[in-house]
Amino acid sequence: MVVFLPGRYQGGLRIRNGGTCQSASDDDTRKIVFQAADSDAVVLDGSLPADRKINILIAGNCIAIRNFVVKVPDIAGSTVAILNLGRDNEIAYNHIAYDGNLVPTSGFAHADGIVLRNRAWVHENRIHSVTVGVSLVGHGTGAGHRSVVEGNVVFDVNKGDLEDADCFKAVKNTTNGDFFGAIIRGNECYGWHDDGFDGLDTRNLEVSDNFFHDPDPFADHPTCIKPGYYSVNQTIIGNRCLGLPRKGGQRYCIDAQGTQSSIFEGNYCDGGTYGIYLQRGAGRGNNNRFIRNTIINAFEAAFFLAQGGVKGTILRDNTFSGTVRDMLITSGGTVTGSGNRFLNDKNNKGFGKYLGGQNDSKGPL
Repeated sequence: MVVFLPGRYQGGLRIRNGGTCQSASDDDTRKIVFQAADSDAVVLDGSLPADRKINILIAGNCIAIRNFVVKVPDIAGSTVAILNLGRDNEIAYNHIAYDGNLVPTSGFAHADGIVLRNRAWVHENRIHSVTVGVSLVGHGTGAGHRSVVEGNVVFDVNKGDLEDADCFKAVKNTTNGDFFGAIIRGNECYGWHDDGFDGLDTRNLEVSDNFFHDPDPFADHPTCIKPGYYSVNQTIIGNRCLGLPRKGGQRYCIDAQGTQSSIFEGNYCDGGTYGIYLQRGAGRGNNNRFIRNTIINAFEAAFFLAQGGVKGTILRDNTFSGTVRDMLITSGGTVTGSGNRFLNDKNNKGFGKYLGGQNDSKGPL
């Protein structure tokens, strides 16, 4: 174990060698641990001489980084506090923030907290005042990685490129974005500008039991959960979304446009322009299942199928409540459902078709 005494350290940290663990959750005897002597007493405020846009670069395997205050370098362009390239590393109990002024809020520039290009266990960190809190990026060999991101608090995500300002993000590399086994769970996210979670172009990722609430009040179109315009086989389970503005702009609890063959189960949303928004988008938007979700106080509609070409949508045992209408299916669209409850029963079908409807109910619970 390498223990840092209280103080401010500059120059960045590059870690090449590693331990012998079988997974990031192994005990410390199989890891090389870098740890501050006291929480919030050690500030790593610098950048690497060879790459000034990175503060901590983890190139080895079985490394643990704990209890530090880590600053995102204040360098013009895109910067990152911690970049993980190695395998089975742990990043935990850190306080990560950007407090500079060289990353503008226009153009493609990022001041990111943690970027994972290989599998890691990221837990119990506090990340704020950045562009993206935690990013999962497809591994250089082509595949994704089975990272676990849990128990983190990410807030005030409003620096750099505001159209990309997300608490959590997953994106493929140039060839592949299969994140089979990767989980983003049990995190809290607030004060974000674009998306609480953005899946962009990925496969087989689980996003579960997260708490998204109260986005940046200056955001034009914040979304709690965006599984991804080109994504497939996403599992979105048990998340909560509160505090979305109900009028003006396009505020979505779940923006599922383009997402294919994914399951949305047991999510709770209160507020927004639309609760669940589904269209073909950049992908196909086909064969998605929405089961036991509760969507209330959405202004325009709790569920909105916005494009007729979307196929294979199934709604089962959901609760929908919208001010204007509970459900809206655009002309040419078809949805199959059963066991759903429409609390307000207002113009539920729109111009499309709602098939089935066995055991549906209407009115207040």
